[in-house]
Amino acid sequence: MTISLTNRSANTSDLLTLAQWMAGNFSNPNLAVANSKQYAHIHFLFRPLPFNCFTGIGFYSEQVYDYGLWAPYSMVFKRVSDVFRRDVEPDNKYLIPRKGRQTYLVSELTLTENAWNSLDKGMDVETPEQIWGSTPGLLCFEKKQNFANEVPAVSDLC
Repeated sequence: MTISLTNRSANTSDLLTLAQWMAGNFSNPNLAVANSKQYAHIHFLFRPLPFNCFTGIGFYSEQVYDYGLWAPYSMVFKRVSDVFRRDVEPDNKYLIPRKGRQTYLVSELTLTENAWNSLDKGMDVETPEQIWGSTPGLLCFEKKQNFANEVPAVSDLC
């Protein structure tokens, strides 16, 4: 199934499926063990919030290194439509200053019911040089805990 993340008229069913696939605790132990010099062992979760928090589907999101489970390096509250429609802009418009240079985000994401595979790279706005992000390839995460049952019901969305 393909869900358009740029189509502003994405239907409720697609957004609900997306939210159910996102709802979970993900980790990359296999990737981190197999390639420990290139990949850290990372955990991230998307925990569904009650419908009334955003009058829609929303998540609390957190990212932590395996060695510091009680010290998240990223914590965010987001509405599903905001996450995918505003964070990654088309045509290299999502600019991020890094290492003294202006970069734009190139992001790839494949999400299934049980896996999250992503690649984020920061490319120099003046040259095709990659400034930050994964150089060896995709970050492959497995869903370790599923929170899909916590996503608001369709009847709450209509």
